[in-house]
Amino acid sequence: MEKCFKCEEDASRTDLYFVWQKANFKGVTEIGICNDCIKPYLPRKILKLIGAIFICLCLLVMIVLAGSETEFEWSWWPVLMMFFAAYQAYQWFSEFTNSGNANNVEPNVLQSKLTEILDIDKKMYQKIIINWQAFQEKQQSAKVTKSDLTNPDFLSSVRTPFSFDQSLSVELKIIPETFDFNSLPAYFNAEEKELLKETITLFRQEKINALKEKYLNKNN
Repeated sequence: MEKCFKCEEDASRTDLYFVWQKANFKGVTEIGICNDCIKPYLPRKILKLIGAIFICLCLLVMIVLAGSETEFEWSWWPVLMMFFAAYQAYQWFSEFTNSGNANNVEPNVLQSKLTEILDIDKKMYQKIIINWQAFQEKQQSAKVTKSDLTNPDFLSSVRTPFSFDQSLSVELKIIPETFDFNSLPAYFNAEEKELLKETITLFRQEKINALKEKYLNKNN
């Protein structure tokens, strides 16, 4: 289980991010967040809850009227509307309940809220995938190739912590599984884009292999 970067408890959701400070690309990191830490920053859908409660009260009134001695004529329309209203109330209540869950947050909302947290404490207890400054220093001393990305010594040298300018805001961009690396800024050349893509691909494969090994060890 990955850890929450803020409290270091078990994370509810973990994603890969590009990290920037102004125009300065810092690299790639994996950030986990737990529901308790992200919940205060997420908009809770209170109106959905109020709507669900209102519908439930209306349904209760209709049921009471139907069960009373007053004349209440049933037809298929009221029954259909009651089922529809009950389903809508369930949907709205579910949306309210899930609005504090990190796994139900849209990527653009999640990255902006994590940025807010980072701007407050400027600390990142996370797994560095690549420190771009360290990577470029390696490039200057010797041409980096894809084979280097499978070398444990090389990886440990470019997975060092980022250095942040405390006066500048941190910017995050979530990296989906199907990210188009050609959309990166023009100052990344084709070779750098390819190496960056390969680094992320290999890291994801590392995680898959680790999970497989953990599963096999558990069942042996």
